[in-house]
Amino acid sequence: MDIRQRYFNNYRQIARDDLCQSIVPEYYAQSHVRRLLKYAGRYRYGWVLDLGCGKGEFLKAIPHSGKLGVDISPEYVEYIRKQNIPAICADVENLSLSSKYDLIVATDVLEHVLHPEMVLKAIRRHLARAGMVIIRVPFQEDISVYKTSKYEFVHLRSFTLASLRALLLKEELVITKVYYETYSVNTFRYKNRYVRYVVSRYFNGPKWDRRVLNAPLFLSRLIARPLEITVIARVGECK
Repeated sequence: MDIRQRYFNNYRQIARDDLCQSIVPEYYAQSHVRRLLKYAGRYRYGWVLDLGCGKGEFLKAIPHSGKLGVDISPEYVEYIRKQNIPAICADVENLSLSSKYDLIVATDVLEHVLHPEMVLKAIRRHLARAGMVIIRVPFQEDISVYKTSKYEFVHLRSFTLASLRALLLKEELVITKVYYETYSVNTFRYKNRYVRYVVSRYFNGPKWDRRVLNAPLFLSRLIARPLEITVIARVGECK
């Protein structure tokens, strides 16, 4: 079996498992949807393309029908189509659509694909002249933890701001805003045991991630290191 078929089968299985029992907590998914809507601003009212749309949480929040979800897993596509959300099953690396979009979202995509440069070419090809792109990727992640995953393909790479910027610039996509986000107890900054004890009394157990995730980003950064980075990019615009 070639690598493409193994990759496709891998993500079909992930989709099946996720639809049976959510891999990502609902509060986490909804927190990111709220942030994406804020970042999108007025662009959410234009034509919207969501690459790697998964269960379609972001598209559900778009208040009009001028939107399209794309995912490699037919299970996800069938799921969101049943909710009257337009979606197609396609490999985003080889995407070819007839329309241009004002807003293209690719969150948690570039770390998963075999060839991220091909995804960015597709984004550039389908982006309207004055459009905006929102991309979210893991930030300085240790991907060795996925060696023991039951899935063959999970996170294939991590990013720094410099590596992500260089990748986008190849397609004349210039980063205009940067957001460091997603904080966890596992990335708590302070080593002093007394400080850790005091803070952990408030951010205790499962409540930690929820409280830090929903806190203002500047406050979260004082407490923990970011796990992800989200950038806004446009064509040929200087920061």
